[in-house]
Amino acid sequence: MKPIYDGQTLLRRQVRSSGSAQAGFLQRKCGCGGHTPMGGPCGRCKSGGGNKSGGTAVAAAQGTVDDRFHSQRQLAENNSRMPAPAGRIELARQAVNFEEDPVHRPLIDNYRRATGQPADGVNEFGQRIGPTDAELKYSGILGRVGVAPRWLPPVINRHNAAEAYFNSTPLIDPPGGLTTQFLNEREIEDNFDVEAAIPRPAVQTRNERGRTYCWFDRGVSVTGRTTMDIFSAGPWNFQITGAQADTRFASASCTGRSGPTVIHVDGSPNDRALEEFIRLGELEHENDSERAFLNTIAAYARNVNNLVGDTVYTRVSGADPAGCAANLARLENRDLLTDFVLQLNAATDRRHAGGRHTSSITGLVVNRDCSTVTVTMDAGTL
Repeated sequence: MKPIYDGQTLLRRQVRSSGSAQAGFLQRKCGCGGHTPMGGPCGRCKSGGGNKSGGTAVAAAQGTVDDRFHSQRQLAENNSRMPAPAGRIELARQAVNFEEDPVHRPLIDNYRRATGQPADGVNEFGQRIGPTDAELKYSGILGRVGVAPRWLPPVINRHNAAEAYFNSTPLIDPPGGLTTQFLNEREIEDNFDVEAAIPRPAVQTRNERGRTYCWFDRGVSVTGRTTMDIFSAGPWNFQITGAQADTRFASASCTGRSGPTVIHVDGSPNDRALEEFIRLGELEHENDSERAFLNTIAAYARNVNNLVGDTVYTRVSGADPAGCAANLARLENRDLLTDFVLQLNAATDRRHAGGRHTSSITGLVVNRDCSTVTVTMDAGTL
């Protein structure tokens, strides 16, 4: 059987095979370079004939090796305690944050806002809603949905009440102010304007195994807002020509007047109360407009954006093209666009019931030479 040696035994075995005169012992060198069985000085060195300087050279060399080994070991220990280079730390951070995916993350977040899904795709009960992040990333639909529907702050136009009175704008007719709705910056007067402001996207279809699949090619993006026409802060004065005063006011004192005439509107009970009445009344219409937008237009936009692309989550099917189109239209529910106008009309009727939002002209006084015309306007009730 072949023997198995540990390191020290193997070393001795190699020494034995070297043909040394003292087999079985590890040969060592004397300081002069000669070999001795057990180490120590050789016979020549004992008698004073050896090269004693060799011992010093060997010791010096050994010291150099020991110092170098110690330095390398110390360097290794120091390196193990040193912090990782900044570049390595940054790479580690990038590896940790890779899942954030700065390219697709905003698109995924926008998709979920536009379709009304939870921000992370999981509802409060821990249930998956819609496609996962990975499914969205590779679906090809992220850049095709619209942005989430948004209601913007109103544009406020403040008017001189005296000028508005003279020009007979709707501003001074009951209910005393004016709020106008806009969708995608198109002024809305009826449901046809709503249809024009939000065109229906194109529909894509394909047939597979006897069924028809259909979906919208792109989503819709909708913004809504109002313009509020209200009074500026008083006092309110507006200058017109004598000829204009003669035409506008049925007063003998204005007949043939050549000089200017100043129209002054006097708010009752005071200017501040009249301005506040008009402003708060139109703010109620602004709030009603936003509520109707969220209930109808925003819901329609989410419906469409949920039907964009040929994926298992977004397409619908039917037995034939007509059936598929009908199923798509039912989920789209474009009747919501007409509902927007109907809800606005219903809200306006509620606000104006019982004479609310109504201001009135209770006095008009032309002075003796028609240089001043004073109009008294009463604030109503809200």
